[in-house]
Amino acid sequence: MNQQELFECFKSLAQEARELYLDSQIPVIDSPSTNSLHFIQHHVAPNKPVLIKNATRHWPALSKWTNDYLRERIGDTEVTVAVTPNGYADAALNDRFMLPHEEKMTFARFLDIIEGKVDAPGIYYVQKQNSNLTDEFSLLLTDVDLEFP
Repeated sequence: MNQQELFECFKSLAQEARELYLDSQIPVIDSPSTNSLHFIQHHVAPNKPVLIKNATRHWPALSKWTNDYLRERIGDTEVTVAVTPNGYADAALNDRFMLPHEEKMTFARFLDIIEGKVDAPGIYYVQKQNSNLTDEFSLLLTDVDLEFP
């Protein structure tokens, strides 16, 4: 299959998805007014996207999470850091699907790198598909709600 044929397949798939179950616009809901059952029935179960506004505005993390606070609270915690040459991860490059290189380091060292205090080649970032917050950053859980209102 050449690139044009592949493009046409994805274009057709996108069209079919819109016709079958996607709305013409992504709905916007205000978190405090969202009923859990309604949210599950109308968004989670049918696997439909939704934009949730104001879901985190009451979190202490919004005012607490400065680099200094994070360094003090979790600076000695070893975390998984993704490193790529260009910042693109989980992406196609030429004819291959690329994953980021992962390194373990203290969060303080990660902050030193992103603050430019340490010279390190590549783009460094913290990400995990199944949540760094509950795994490697569990000391910060008191600054967030695990459930939305």
